[in-house]
Amino acid sequence: MKKNLRHLHEVGQVTLLISLSVLPNTALGQNKLDLIATNQVEAKVNDRVITESQVAILLAPAKALLVKRFPGQGPEYDRLLEKSRKNILQELIDRQKLIARLNQPKVQIKQDAIENEVQREIRDNYKGDVDQFRAALRVNRMTMDGFRLLVQDRLLEHALRSREAPKK
Repeated sequence: MKKNLRHLHEVGQVTLLISLSVLPNTALGQNKLDLIATNQVEAKVNDRVITESQVAILLAPAKALLVKRFPGQGPEYDRLLEKSRKNILQELIDRQKLIARLNQPKVQIKQDAIENEVQREIRDNYKGDVDQFRAALRVNRMTMDGFRLLVQDRLLEHALRSREAPKK
């Protein structure tokens, strides 16, 4: 028997959804519960959804640095990782709010700019190793198109901020 536990938190136009799938573990003859990781919605801003996978793929470079810094992990590792995760989620929420508010008239990002930024991400965060990057996408249950959408939103945010910057 599978139960879904969901918690909704309304914050203005942002909906945070925390969801866990819980299965009783009867194979061991004990009343233990196993949590199954799924690609859940972390937040919804207007009509755009921010998923666990989007946060995870952006968190991967910071997590790699923390693993090097704290090989045995521990409470400080956990605290810094959670802080990074929350910062990334907030950045994605803020980006979607900005896009919704300022993207009038619509700004279009060219595909070659998106591809150049994807290549820069691979070069900077994965030492140019495309296979390592694709493995990170698989581990975080993200498609290349999903990653391109994240990059497009980041470029769009920069373009909108530049457009709104005071002119000197």
